[in-house]
Amino acid sequence: MKLSKVIYEGHFRNKFNEIAEEAGAIVDDEALEEFYLINPNQNSVLSNKKVALGSIWPITSHQFRRTFAVFVRRHNLCSTIAVKDQFKHLDIPTSEWYEEGGGAAILRGIKTDSELSELIRNVRDELITETVFKWYNGKDKLFGRRGLEIMKVRGSIPKEYKSWQEIHSQVKAGRIDFVGTLHSYCLAGYECRMSKVASPANRFKCEHQLIDEDQAKSWSIRHQQCIQQITYLKSIDSLSSSIESHYLSQIKAAERVMHFFNIPFSEYKQVGGNDD
Repeated sequence: MKLSKVIYEGHFRNKFNEIAEEAGAIVDDEALEEFYLINPNQNSVLSNKKVALGSIWPITSHQFRRTFAVFVRRHNLCSTIAVKDQFKHLDIPTSEWYEEGGGAAILRGIKTDSELSELIRNVRDELITETVFKWYNGKDKLFGRRGLEIMKVRGSIPKEYKSWQEIHSQVKAGRIDFVGTLHSYCLAGYECRMSKVASPANRFKCEHQLIDEDQAKSWSIRHQQCIQQITYLKSIDSLSSSIESHYLSQIKAAERVMHFFNIPFSEYKQVGGNDD
């Protein structure tokens, strides 16, 4: 019986070079710029040796696989989970590594399209205006330090918040802005450091926090998820006191929100976890 012959990557080099030459795949300034954009994890020492101006493109078998991942994410053809399933990865971070660069390519495409960029800015300004106008002129309940302050001044609304047009002019001038997550809004805009906060429960001391009824529903879901996670970790004897404390802070924060918005829930009773 004759054993199968294993053909390694290097054995395909001449064939890959022929494909590149036939396709006219010669590295130029545009191709080089694209390469660095969609390959943020590349080793610059190695890549500078292999990818050079005027040379044919150094095709590799793995390049076809990763190019597909970047392409589908760049053009929003499927989700990261779909990439994971297609590539049979064991975890999401591996798939995210494969497709990294696709997001940067999307942003560059948006930036180069001035009309699209202007449309996005206009739509964003209108959404912010509509939301802020509703906060100050509506009757919906708001929570968080800033949310409670807004509810207090509804009877004597400041001039800059009385009309939609006035708010819109403030938004376009950059004087009114906010950043939103599933759990709260931050009215400090993009100057806020909310992205560095590991737990949404830590946001309750922030003077810029606002929670509306839609986000209160997200807190309800978070409440259930945290309890389920604690229950699961206990069942496999992997619940340390530090991990339990992390989930408990979120559970108690969620219960405060749900109580304020009259969302039915069962209060979580701490049983205690294992020591580290």
